Amino acid sequence: MLYCFLPFILIFYVVLPMMLYRRDCPAMGRFCYYMRMSDNFRRFYGINILMVVIYIHILYYNIFHDEYRLIASTVLMFVMFRTSLVLKIVRTLVHDNRKLYIFFLVILASLFIPYLFTFGMSLAVILIGAAFYPSERMMSLSDKYVRDEYEYMQMTEDYKPMIDYYFD
Repeated sequence: MLYCFLPFILIFYVVLPMMLYRRDCPAMGRFCYYMRMSDNFRRFYGINILMVVIYIHILYYNIFHDEYRLIASTVLMFVMFRTSLVLKIVRTLVHDNRKLYIFFLVILASLFIPYLFTFGMSLAVILIGAAFYPSERMMSLSDKYVRDEYEYMQMTEDYKPMIDYYFD
């Protein structure tokens, strides 16, 4: 039964982000606007990241039946239940390129160590989530400015400036 959801998870967290990344379309403009304006939307984003990590754990355990390999990532998963901490990690990765590179190297190293495979997969999900978090430049803009820009972009159907701010 768990395998039925795998194509949807892959589409939602791999294919869809690749198609929408920095794309000038109304769906991406709305996503950027709500990620910037709503704390609840960002918290929901963090919960979605946690749900994918939990799904990876369940799927890995159902395939391999080896709980010892899940120990390191289970600790990470329990820490991730505090969505504020997940969003703080993601924000740090977005704003500091050096930490992002170190994080990426830790992911690569852990994927090749058998007992840390699920830990590496969990970190990779966080890294994918960091790719779609608002930039520091976008977060520094005032709410009124972002709201006015969004209304103007809806009228002109040109979302490129907001998307450039978002991923800058």
